[in-house]
Amino acid sequence: MGVAAPDSLVDGVMRGIDMFDCVLPTRIGRNGTLMTKHGRVVITNAKYKMTFHQLI
Repeated sequence: MGVAAPDSLVDGVMRGIDMFDCVLPTRIGRNGTLMTKHGRVVITNAKYKMTFHQLI
């Protein structure tokens, strides 16, 4: 419970944990950030203002 980052989630699974509770994805998503396998993408950055193609 209370996992913050994707790496923590993977580490927990490797240790046998199978139940997680985390508000981080919802919180950062609400503020314009996507979590990808390559890291975070802040879609509110100016470079994405006129981007209409798929980001991930």
